[in-house]
Amino acid sequence: MEKGGLKVRSRKDLTADELTRVYGSRFHCKIKRHTSGEKQGKVKRCKVCLIVQGNKMEKGYTFFDSFSSTPRAAAMQCIVSTAAAADMHLHTVDFEQAFIQGDWSSLPEGAPTCFIKPPSGWDGADTLGLDAVLELCSPLYGHPAAAHCLFFTLNDFMTDLGFEKAGFNESMWVQKAGCRFKNKIVVGVHIDDSMIL
Repeated sequence: MEKGGLKVRSRKDLTADELTRVYGSRFHCKIKRHTSGEKQGKVKRCKVCLIVQGNKMEKGYTFFDSFSSTPRAAAMQCIVSTAAAADMHLHTVDFEQAFIQGDWSSLPEGAPTCFIKPPSGWDGADTLGLDAVLELCSPLYGHPAAAHCLFFTLNDFMTDLGFEKAGFNESMWVQKAGCRFKNKIVVGVHIDDSMIL
């Protein structure tokens, strides 16, 4: 059974090596409030996120790299300056649930195999049994390689759209005018926030 990037497995079916890759998990609850207007301070929504307790994961064993390429500040300032000088529109985008949008298959070193214990309060935890674990089929918050995976997934997506990397900046892409779109497009991404010119 697979649900939301998690696959239910039994501890009995895991190898001895896989049993050493079972980590804890928990729910992270956050209350979002209105920041302005007549509803200021009132609850806007409650947000719950499943977190992998990846603080005990070992580099080279459970994951290989944890970095996510980010553009230099000067490069982002260049985008803002270009937009201002040419009177162009500048858009900012925040990716919703960014880390779970990543795809393990986009990693050059391959997908890591790891498991989590169902957190307390997990819907259906009683029916899973005590020996159940959840295999991660996609990155979750708390996994050290989640940002790294998001970068490579985004790079594959941008390349498929015909964008090219902008010089030495790994997380900036450019598409020349007339290729796929009428105007030149520059995209700079800082983990889960982007700027589009």
